[in-house]
Amino acid sequence: MPPHDRQINHLLVRYEDNQDVDQTYLIEIAVPSTRRQLKDCVTKRQEAALNIERRESTHDHRAISRWYVGLVTCLIFVLIAIFGKPASQFASSIWAATPSATAAIPDHSAVRADASIAFARLSEPEIPSAKPSEPFGLDSIPVTSGWLLDTWRSVQNDIRADSTILKRYRTQAENCSSAAKTFLAIIAEGRGHTGRARIGVINRAINLAIRAKSDPAYWMGPLATLSKGSGDCKDYAIAKYVALREAGIAEEDLRLVIVHDLALDEDHAIVATRLGQNWIVLDNRWLTLARDIDLRRVVPLFVLDHDGLRQFIPQKTAIGRDGTRLWAVGGGFERSSQAKM
Repeated sequence: MPPHDRQINHLLVRYEDNQDVDQTYLIEIAVPSTRRQLKDCVTKRQEAALNIERRESTHDHRAISRWYVGLVTCLIFVLIAIFGKPASQFASSIWAATPSATAAIPDHSAVRADASIAFARLSEPEIPSAKPSEPFGLDSIPVTSGWLLDTWRSVQNDIRADSTILKRYRTQAENCSSAAKTFLAIIAEGRGHTGRARIGVINRAINLAIRAKSDPAYWMGPLATLSKGSGDCKDYAIAKYVALREAGIAEEDLRLVIVHDLALDEDHAIVATRLGQNWIVLDNRWLTLARDIDLRRVVPLFVLDHDGLRQFIPQKTAIGRDGTRLWAVGGGFERSSQAKM
């Protein structure tokens, strides 16, 4: 082979191996017989360089797409956690404009992360944590007439009169009666606590301040009961109802409840106060507190509060808020419609 051809072949091999050889110089010194081969080699090298550039561009595009989808997903989680339903509506508009991750990665169809599917999972409805409306989780209807309503209205008048007396005695302690001093001390002790401790303190103090004695004919305010020194379940319940209110518990979180005790076959008065998501029961027969849903062998009859008197809706079986069976009632509620205690 002539020296000239050997030189060109040597440079051509170096060029094919991507070594630093000037393609213009090769073309100038190449004889016509080798120029076609040289141009084919140059074209192949240019195409190879172009393919490398395309692969790098595709890789960058995939990385940016994954980053964008991840950022939008995190943003939607934060919006839903903070703003709830309005954020879900806003997030749906974002997802509508968000490209599918599959579109950005056509060769990864097995790991499709479609935006609409992701949002459907994010927007599952949440169960709101609502306050229980009435003790025992039962519905009730207003009572507009009858002996029990008239009696409760009379008791409410006594409670208002006692509240006026207590307000006056707070500034004129020297004229305070023994019963009022006792009641004010119980209220003050309750105010010194919060939550369940406040309820427990008042329940214990009232239970110890009154001597149990059956007196079905009269319903009295707390000061009259403490002056007398004795009373039955309804007198305990009225005193606790007023003491809890005076100690700072809101009226809408207080109920005086009449139940029928199936074990003793008699009507019984208790107080229920709302604490968080539960109703806590205060009973003159024990010092410990219990949740309404933990009571057994009782049938709720009536509920009394600042709005008046309501009757629990009769039903054969009452189910608690946690889904457990609380009472199995045989004959309904009509037998105790007057609830004279």
